[in-house]
Amino acid sequence: WQQFDRRRLIDEINSLKTTLTNRQVKIVIILLQSEPIPITYHQDLDANQYKDQAARLCEECDINIKSLFIIPVQDEQSIPAYVIRIELALNDLAKAHFSQKVKQIKSYRDQLNKMTQNYLFVRHEFKLAFYHEIRQIYNQALVHYKNAYASLMEIRLTSKNLFEIKNVATILNYKIIRLSFYLNIPLDAISYFRKHIDIFQNRFADDKRIEFEHYAWLANQFYLFGELFDMSISMLHLSPSPSQNPGVYYFESAMYMIKRRESSQRLSLSLNAEEISYAERILQQNDESEFIGQLNWYQPDESNDIYVKIFHHIERTTDLSP
Repeated sequence: WQQFDRRRLIDEINSLKTTLTNRQVKIVIILLQSEPIPITYHQDLDANQYKDQAARLCEECDINIKSLFIIPVQDEQSIPAYVIRIELALNDLAKAHFSQKVKQIKSYRDQLNKMTQNYLFVRHEFKLAFYHEIRQIYNQALVHYKNAYASLMEIRLTSKNLFEIKNVATILNYKIIRLSFYLNIPLDAISYFRKHIDIFQNRFADDKRIEFEHYAWLANQFYLFGELFDMSISMLHLSPSPSQNPGVYYFESAMYMIKRRESSQRLSLSLNAEEISYAERILQQNDESEFIGQLNWYQPDESNDIYVKIFHHIERTTDLSP
């Protein structure tokens, strides 16, 4: 404590709190005690000197005394016990935090109008699912992921939002399938995946000029499911059957990749140097989107095929090698 720069620590904690204002973040301080001392306040309640200094530090940093941990690093035998103690404390803080977040999101969700705010229903249900998943309440997480998927299917489809919906559906389907396998309900996982494919197989192949993009998406769906199935067999010891095994889905993925290549070659559009330069500039300017799946550059217009040509440029520059 004599060599400890408490003023610097207090300033850093206060600066961190300012940065994290309104973020509902809890701060824990862990001090590594390098110099051996006869006794620490953790080991003897009569060690008033160290208890008082620790309490004063917590008061100056405005944190709970339970959020301060002092580890005597020279006492190697006691370090594992300190680490376990810290782990349990952090786990309790995290659970309390996400429990509070769940209550807040449910409150927001209950105020929504499902007729006009379906996007927010998807968003809130996904958050609820994710927070339950973090808390390892997997059954409830699965319910909320399914609710998010159902809300997504209620959104009115347009040529502008179809790519976003497909990509968000991919994420939700992945989460649902993975949790279904983990909860040892593989038949539900298979059934849900088939339902997912039935919904999207022909629903979004509207523009034949870029049908290769849809085949690529379908190939990815089967590949992801095959991977999850494969992982579940090795980790959860599921027993595959001749008609239901990862190879079936890898094969379907390969078939759609062949369709993708054939479609791309059949519909191939020639781009001149100016169009290629324009496509690369548009893609570079819109490299990142705030939301998953959105293509900010895409403006569907049958009278203007430049956006179709951008898709063809992406396809040509995509490495499809195994």
